[in-house]
Amino acid sequence: MATRKPTTHTASRGQRIALNLILALVGAAAFRMSFDHHVTVAVAAGIPADLAIFYPLVVDAAILSAMLIGIWVPTLTRGQRAYVWWTTAFFTTLSIANNSLSVLVLEPEKVTTPMWAAIAVHAVPAITLFVVVHLAVNTVLNPANRPRPLTTSTANAHVPSASVRPLSSAPSASRPRRGAPVPDDHMATILRLHKEGKGAREIADHVPYGKSKIADLIREHKEAERA
Repeated sequence: MATRKPTTHTASRGQRIALNLILALVGAAAFRMSFDHHVTVAVAAGIPADLAIFYPLVVDAAILSAMLIGIWVPTLTRGQRAYVWWTTAFFTTLSIANNSLSVLVLEPEKVTTPMWAAIAVHAVPAITLFVVVHLAVNTVLNPANRPRPLTTSTANAHVPSASVRPLSSAPSASRPRRGAPVPDDHMATILRLHKEGKGAREIADHVPYGKSKIADLIREHKEAERA
């Protein structure tokens, strides 16, 4: 019995506009509520009211900046990428904590639900804001997901099911044919970058081989050294 191949669907311009509007509305509402919670906590902590309005920007802008760098800058080293995502995690946790703590600043008679429920409700805007921004940066705002114009040279070209990362810094624009011997300079580059602590994905930016091929070459080299 023949199996059906999975089909892919590219969102139309109208669908992308609708998605952008939905994300923008939800994000704006979440930011507005989170903004008030941040300001409330900042004022309660002794920050002057005219300066407290900048506190939400300090926290949330740090999350957005780190997230954009982590997703839109593909040339980060492993250490830089870890620093970016630790920054995102830290300020996201801080944002959620500030939103949750804002309920403790309110007058007790204004809270008519159990305290745990009030804290959970106050944390929702910060969580929603993080999720919406992460979705937007990864999908509709990601340059890799934008539709490319169809040209005459690519009209009849085969489009692979998975996206292919361009080898901007590779020595050759085209990959070597399957089974071809690996040139000494390519092997030397792979081993040098591997000793520097770079993973197969990062090494693939410098040589015309995929990460699985690079991993195989490194493993074969180690086995040859042990022999």
